[in-house]
Amino acid sequence: MSILIAFGPDGWYGVISDGIDFENMGIVAQAIADMLREQKTDHPLLAVGYDTRFLSREYAWHIQKVLVGNGIRVLFHRFPVTTSILSYSTKRFNCDLGIMVTGGGRPARYSGLTFRDAAGLPVSQKWMNQLFQFLYRRYPRAIDGNRHLLEVIDVTQDYARLMDEYIDFDLIRSKKPVVIYDAHYGSTGDFMVSFLKERGINCLGLRTKPNPGFNGSLPQPIDRNMSVLSRIVVKRNGTVGFFFNGDGSRLGVVDMKGNILDFCRFSSMIFEEWVASQGMIDIILTGPTTPSMVNILVGHYGGKCERWFDTMNKLNKLQSDNKWIRWEEFSMAFGRVLPDFDATFQSLILLQGLCRWDFDLEAWMKSTDNMVNVGCMEEKHMAINDELWNKKKKWILDASIPLPFAKSINFIEEDTDKIKAELINGKWVILRYSGIESTLQIVVESTNNQDATLIMNDVVDWVRKDI
Repeated sequence: MSILIAFGPDGWYGVISDGIDFENMGIVAQAIADMLREQKTDHPLLAVGYDTRFLSREYAWHIQKVLVGNGIRVLFHRFPVTTSILSYSTKRFNCDLGIMVTGGGRPARYSGLTFRDAAGLPVSQKWMNQLFQFLYRRYPRAIDGNRHLLEVIDVTQDYARLMDEYIDFDLIRSKKPVVIYDAHYGSTGDFMVSFLKERGINCLGLRTKPNPGFNGSLPQPIDRNMSVLSRIVVKRNGTVGFFFNGDGSRLGVVDMKGNILDFCRFSSMIFEEWVASQGMIDIILTGPTTPSMVNILVGHYGGKCERWFDTMNKLNKLQSDNKWIRWEEFSMAFGRVLPDFDATFQSLILLQGLCRWDFDLEAWMKSTDNMVNVGCMEEKHMAINDELWNKKKKWILDASIPLPFAKSINFIEEDTDKIKAELINGKWVILRYSGIESTLQIVVESTNNQDATLIMNDVVDWVRKDI
């Protein structure tokens, strides 16, 4: 019997063949068709994409069959794509909705769906709630007819031309960098190799062929996964190393000495280079996991920050000029270029900056440090259950109970799926629990790596006491 579908804040995820199966994929697709029909959307057009995980393409194909069976036109990506590419194609072809089959950065046994609206942005919670109301109304109508409504697309060249608009490849080519990147078996694949070599730039790709199991590792830029890239960069005298997570939304960076850079560090450098190349500053949209230094850095350039969810009501204005950067969740999205987190574009901006600084990374970092104390962030995932989460959540919210990782808590922010505790000296801890996945995400920000590690260890020990 199929497990009942439960949507989370950013989509629907679960274990492959245990909740995430063909039956439920069809049920969601039928709900989307019914919702579009009730909304009286004229001649709806949807984009469907998928990543490199087990059965992703097959799930996506089943979804398009249901949609086409309901008389809906579908643009189906020919190859596995990153979530940002699905977002791009949704906006580029004026689709009513984008549907991406992906597990994001979750372990290989997970898959699911995430959705993008007509502007390529993540759908709202209101939209997700509306879709939930249409589940199980009708049995999925999956047929092989109506094939004239299906179009298979490849937007690789369109995406490449978009990169050419914003990146100074003449500058990069003149400095002759050696770029090494690790696709880690994910959706980025061998794109960077062919893309950079076509522009006369030396590039070596690692683990570019799909592996649905990601070789048994979590497809994220964690130290263990990036150790291979670190060694190869040093061995091949690389200028820089880039690591792309499973769905291409998150970037990891290695310098020419093999050192793994913290997200706070390289994201601040990406931001600086973007401002320098564009000659202007965009509105910065932040969230709970945005580094604290962002406000100071943005203020230095005369810009301003707004909360992402507070700005959702203003999205019509944002979509008209696209002069915004969303900076959170260990990634960045540049509204003028792509509406979604795209690690490839971030890596190209950083590469451009390195060339502008003549590969002198230390001088660039020193310049940034003169403006702001960059700090660092750490992240871990733990398997826990509902009972333990509710217990820990109660302890945090009850300020009278002492916590080993916080001598003093200045402020506690609670949301539906997470708690953020702001500690002394600008440090903070976020606990985000997913009941669907029985997983606790822990994110710590502090002033330096050593202190962040100590806080993280204290949090993990505190959670494990009752496991």
